[in-house]
Amino acid sequence: NSLSSIDDLSTSRQKANARKSVPDMVTVLKDLGNVKLRAIERSPGGTPVKRRLEREPTDPAAIIAQALKKKFSSHWGFSSESDKDYDSSSFASDHSTS
Repeated sequence: NSLSSIDDLSTSRQKANARKSVPDMVTVLKDLGNVKLRAIERSPGGTPVKRRLEREPTDPAAIIAQALKKKFSSHWGFSSESDKDYDSSSFASDHSTS
């Protein structure tokens, strides 16, 4: 009985694989001229622009974090370049003055 169910399983898989057969490449190449591409927004450098999905946060910590980021982004004029100035502090060890 188990052998017949294995045979049934293998024949059903073979039928499913036959339906998913790969199309003939000649047919694909003939239909290639009918394909219409959609316009994609690009940056000035030419790379495609990725739009961020802005989902509303659901947990309270994320809501507070988003509100604080929004509030302080306009108050603090820090950029990534000004943050780099703080990375090299006077507390760093200088090995050149031995």
